[in-house]
Amino acid sequence: MAVSTQTARTNAALRNGFRAGGPVLLAVGLTVLVVNGVHVVHAISASSDMDSPDFAEGPSFGSVLAVMGGLLLAGLGLQLLYLGFLRTAVNYAAGEGSEGIRSVSEDLAGGIRSGWTGGTGGAGPYCSKCGVRNDTGARFCDSCGSALS
Repeated sequence: MAVSTQTARTNAALRNGFRAGGPVLLAVGLTVLVVNGVHVVHAISASSDMDSPDFAEGPSFGSVLAVMGGLLLAGLGLQLLYLGFLRTAVNYAAGEGSEGIRSVSEDLAGGIRSGWTGGTGGAGPYCSKCGVRNDTGARFCDSCGSALS
């Protein structure tokens, strides 16, 4: 089924938008995460002494919420990058895999053309006991060892 030109343009525009927006969201998310993470770690380390009057305070709810928001933004940025480059990755994988598939299918086709029936593929006589085709000039079956006539 062919994709219309309009759909292809829309998909390309979406991919480009994901590729542009992903790094921006990732950078903003990581910045928010690091800046507020430093505040949270500092607040926790400053209040580690139970006798200190700052112990009850700890990190502020806003700082913890900002760290979680930074993680969310960074994750969303990574997801947009994934979606933006998914088609490229799939096309690459398909191109790499197609060579192996072609090679295996040629080997299978060559075996079928030469009379391969599950044993060794030869061009000689069939065994009357097991049905395997053997090499030309063989006196015993390669599969079951019976004498060939």
